[in-house]
Amino acid sequence: MVWGLGMARLTDAASPMIDASVAGFSVAAQILQSLRRVESWLLWILVDVAAIGLFVSRGLDVTAGLYAVFLVISGFGLFEWWRKANA
Repeated sequence: MVWGLGMARLTDAASPMIDASVAGFSVAAQILQSLRRVESWLLWILVDVAAIGLFVSRGLDVTAGLYAVFLVISGFGLFEWWRKANA
């Protein structure tokens, strides 16, 4: 929230709150990833979906495509972690 307010006030960012949310949730997902928590994959999926929407709305289709690839990778990661946990 503070990051987004700072971006809104100090930059000309088009979507400062969404940008800040994507950045903040990415950091949280990375922390969960380093702790080897399966929830990290769910958070990565949320980040990727939000980023895709953000980048499509700004006309950044190539970047949105990159995050679509990240979304597929996150889906496979979640599936693999659940599969191994239940084995």
